[in-house]
Amino acid sequence: MSASTALLVTSSYPHFYTDAWVSGVTYSTTPSTIPTAPTALAATSVTATGFTANWSTSTGATGYYLDVSTSSSFASFVFVGQNVSVGNVTNYTVAGLKPGITYYYRVRASNSAGASGNSNSMSATDLYGFLLTPSTGQTVAAGNPAMYTITVTPNPAPFNYPVEFRCDGVLPTGVTCSSFSPASVTPGSSNATATLTLSTTSHFKAANHASSNPSMAGLSIGAFVLLVLSLSLNRKRLRLLSVLLLFGLLTTTGCGANASLSASNPIGTPAGTYEITVLATGNEITQATTVSLIVE
Repeated sequence: MSASTALLVTSSYPHFYTDAWVSGVTYSTTPSTIPTAPTALAATSVTATGFTANWSTSTGATGYYLDVSTSSSFASFVFVGQNVSVGNVTNYTVAGLKPGITYYYRVRASNSAGASGNSNSMSATDLYGFLLTPSTGQTVAAGNPAMYTITVTPNPAPFNYPVEFRCDGVLPTGVTCSSFSPASVTPGSSNATATLTLSTTSHFKAANHASSNPSMAGLSIGAFVLLVLSLSLNRKRLRLLSVLLLFGLLTTTGCGANASLSASNPIGTPAGTYEITVLATGNEITQATTVSLIVE
């Protein structure tokens, strides 16, 4: 090696030398200055389950440490860790998070002399994966169905998972969540729709049993004719028979009408305005919306 050749020797540990200084060799020993704190920058690539944390370069840094929390004061930390060593980079992808939650992150720069203080904190709210939008409310007479369009919007796109639907909570009297067609959709990069059908129940009224039953009506007329004949012919037995027959018919008709009302649905879906909750689940993400039903 010529005298003009310079050799750079670096290390993250202190050097102790016992030899004389070697001419023509340049030595670099342990840094004596802790790097300044970096500046946390806005998150990018925000999805339903993660984001990319970004920060500025800190002079003299050889690595960075990252904290992620759901608390702006960093009172606790999420499972991705506290004081995570991410290497000598200026961004890091945080994954495995929950949708719709705001997360906070901060970083520290380090070298062999130590670690800087915390950077400022930045927040990122994970997107929902998909959103639900129902069509406008429906007004129907009791006994008629109400139909709605449920639109699934990927957020962000694409959302390449099947989304399944169901009604939730206690439904109004006489209302059933009949069907979703189709039962599931996969939105991908564009909106997808499903049709919800809600069934309602009619209001039933007691009918005149004699008038609704031809045989009973015929017997009633016959009993009335017998009564008229008995009066005109002055036949006591015939008169008594016709009176008993008419009494029996009236009693049977009254009981039959009540029995008919009891056997059918005496209430149906009451008139009123109702909010029906609809849930949709895809890739362990559940979203809710409501549809409005007005029954007259």
